[in-house]
Amino acid sequence: MSEEKAKKEALRWIKTAESDLEAASLLKREGKHAHACFFFQQSAEKALKSLFYLHGLDPWGHSVRKLIEHLKEINENLYSEFRYLLEEATYLDRFYIPTRYPNGLPELTPEEAFTARDSKDAEEIALKIIEKARKFLK
Repeated sequence: MSEEKAKKEALRWIKTAESDLEAASLLKREGKHAHACFFFQQSAEKALKSLFYLHGLDPWGHSVRKLIEHLKEINENLYSEFRYLLEEATYLDRFYIPTRYPNGLPELTPEEAFTARDSKDAEEIALKIIEKARKFLK
């Protein structure tokens, strides 16, 4: 893939990450915290994937933490910019499945299990990741 095509694809992914962030913020405001948490996780995931596309790579997986860890394979300096977010990335990863499926939780629905605090924290983490990824796409 040419550099121009790689950049174009990376920009499509960061734009989608930002759109997911906006949707999550709307859901959070409306008290739909489980859904908001899922979309915050998605926004961080897509922001990180934009960096892989920028380098002509096709990332796989949904773990925000694993995507950060795999940045080492692209560039050690890129990884060093994100590694301090590994713990927060792990926090976001817990929102991938249980926010959507009641069988991921013991006797609770996602709506009962996820709170305003969860969506607030998820939003802060997603924003950090998107802002940092955006810097590499300029």
